[in-house]
Amino acid sequence: MSDQLTRDAGAAAEQAKRADAPENAATIGARGPQRLELDPAAARRAPAPATAPAAAGPDSAGTAPAGAPAFCCPAAALLRELVRPPKSWFRRHPILFFLLLLFSLFLLLNIAGVIAAYVTSQGPFAGARLGVVRVEGMILDSEPVLKWCKQLEDDPSVRGVLVYVNSPGGAVVPAQEIYAGLRRLAAKKPVLTYMSSTAASGGYYAGMAGHYIVASPSTLTGSIGVRMELTEMKELFDWLGIHAQSLASGELKEAGTPFRPLRDDERAYLQDLVQDMHNCFVEDVAAARKLPLDKVKSLADGRAYTGRQALGLGLVDELGDSALAWELLKKRSGLDGEPDEYLDGPPKEKSWLWSLLSGSLAELDRLRAESTRPAFGFYY
Repeated sequence: MSDQLTRDAGAAAEQAKRADAPENAATIGARGPQRLELDPAAARRAPAPATAPAAAGPDSAGTAPAGAPAFCCPAAALLRELVRPPKSWFRRHPILFFLLLLFSLFLLLNIAGVIAAYVTSQGPFAGARLGVVRVEGMILDSEPVLKWCKQLEDDPSVRGVLVYVNSPGGAVVPAQEIYAGLRRLAAKKPVLTYMSSTAASGGYYAGMAGHYIVASPSTLTGSIGVRMELTEMKELFDWLGIHAQSLASGELKEAGTPFRPLRDDERAYLQDLVQDMHNCFVEDVAAARKLPLDKVKSLADGRAYTGRQALGLGLVDELGDSALAWELLKKRSGLDGEPDEYLDGPPKEKSWLWSLLSGSLAELDRLRAESTRPAFGFYY
């Protein structure tokens, strides 16, 4: 009886041991899929089974991580590789990422510089500045001065403008255009004129646009008038055996030709043109200087005046140097001290060498044109 009990106990223990041992993949595959019926209460009480790490082998790349069933198939491992998040882009391309970062930083710095330049120059935080408009040399082209005047006019940080004149005059129309541009600027901001060595004829025309004129005692100014230059080369052409012929639609169309002397009617016609331009000059002087028209007509016989003479005639307001002109402009602009910046223009876009060469070429072209066709000009 006791032997029978001992055998029964051993068989039960062996059966329990086999029940507790994990089944391998081959046994599971031989038996096929099994439906497990678990008691929910028993499942909550039973501890999680410990799984042994998978042995390294040829299929180690497809083994399941710790905690997963050891019998996962290769298809499941492949699926996990496909859905695994990819490696970071900047880790895969570190050099390209570094270059892109540098470019982004450079772009941000440039944008910040542009914004800062606007804020400090024309924005709400811009400091007070004074502008300078230079009218120097022969006045033949008004475009650079007009562009600079417009820029100063549109800049809210510019409190006032000094017109620095050192010019003997020039062509009629450019001088008139500069005068008109400075008058538009003077309608919005204080404009003061300083006349340096020479501010005669067209130079005076441009400079009188300011609200106040300062000149040195020996400045040459005035010379209010218009002249026209004609070249008559008939005797030279006759000596060379050159005889010009031309057809014109009217009697005065050829007025000013260098191939023959002027006729009386042509001279009277051209004199009328000169006189009308002179009248424009005189009327603008009277309006700008607030002088009677008859007085200006008496002064406008073409003569030049020194700064001291011009002061007595009402053509300038005060005698002094450029330092005095700046001090007067600061007061008129509401500045107690020095401005944050002086804007000097028009800007010179080309080097002095290019200006010299281009000026020489322009002079040669002018001489060639005068020698090959009738040409005349009107000058202040």
